[in-house]
Amino acid sequence: MKTKPIPEYFKEHLIYRDGKLYWSLPLTKNGKEGEEISVSLDSYGYHHTRIHGENYRVHRIVWFL
Repeated sequence: MKTKPIPEYFKEHLIYRDGKLYWSLPLTKNGKEGEEISVSLDSYGYHHTRIHGENYRVHRIVWFL
């Protein structure tokens, strides 16, 4: 997976709490405020999520926040 910059607007839309990511303001029509973000494992064992058609590793989002 190629490393890509984390968009600035993630700071407004995501919350890291208790070891998990939650929506503060949904970016997608499927997300709801306060709902946990869907996360899965990639082939390298990293947790990742898909937002706006792009895969992001969760640890990078957490570090960014």
